[in-house]
Amino acid sequence: MQIHNEFSTLARGHNNNFLYWISGIIVIFLGWQILGVIPILLHPNTDELLQSGNSPYTILNFITLMSGFLFGLVAFVFVAKYIHKRTLISYLTGFKTIQYDRVIFAMTISLLFSSIPFVLWVFASNECNAISLPSVECARSVEFNPNFSLMTYVSFIFIALLITPIQVGFEEILFRGYFLQGLGLFTKNTVILSLMVGSLFMIAHLANPETSYGMSKYMTILMATGTIWALIAIKGNGLELPFGFHLANNLFVFLFITTKNSVISTPALYYDIGIEQTGITWADVIMTITFALIIPYIILSIKYKWPTGFSYLFKSSNNLNEK
Repeated sequence: MQIHNEFSTLARGHNNNFLYWISGIIVIFLGWQILGVIPILLHPNTDELLQSGNSPYTILNFITLMSGFLFGLVAFVFVAKYIHKRTLISYLTGFKTIQYDRVIFAMTISLLFSSIPFVLWVFASNECNAISLPSVECARSVEFNPNFSLMTYVSFIFIALLITPIQVGFEEILFRGYFLQGLGLFTKNTVILSLMVGSLFMIAHLANPETSYGMSKYMTILMATGTIWALIAIKGNGLELPFGFHLANNLFVFLFITTKNSVISTPALYYDIGIEQTGITWADVIMTITFALIIPYIILSIKYKWPTGFSYLFKSSNNLNEK
């Protein structure tokens, strides 16, 4: 069975001198973390924004905090064109053109497997809260946003749909495009490559305030997410599928369920208030990895006819075409 697998090896044959990669990483970092901080420094409430997780939602706050990703994306385009002298699309897909149907399919699967547990969670929480017996304690409840405003929410939907793809696009191009292809110069083993990219993805989120709910459990979820999405990028020959999953995930969190100590505040419909008492549990970790990662991965394997044998995972990336 022939599998398109060129994506993870597209860096080969280009400007791959060690200094090029170091220069590229520095330029991207400067754009993302240095120039991207300028809008925050110009914000009237700079100190509040710098205290991650403590700034209330406003349109200005949200746009300001997300602006760093735009600077990072611009820096990446510069690096691709002038340092590595490659086309932008070569970091996006191994196909001749971007496969938009894959983006839509991944978003659909992600939203489906996020919505079903969420609806059941809200229903169970409402039923539990309706019981007025003091001896009954709801394990993990959610509450409707007490400050909900229809006008604010509708306007945020449009802003989120416009800005979130930029944020997700930058992270995907950086981790599962630039880093994946760069590390692919050193190893052809798909599992090792996926784990390396997953580790970088996890490390990049260490400063998120969500770690206060359980560092080890939060990092386990991020490590699993970064690793499986990297594996999907390799087997799917591009960023279309992980981009779809990532975009749907972030939009769902921004719009429907969030925590009071989140890296970016949004006017989501519901707050997870149970996490304030219990933190992230290992049951949460298992449920998240199962429904958000493993089951969607199996669905993709079936739809795109990826071999699923254990030995297949450990084949080098340039041998994935073997039957």
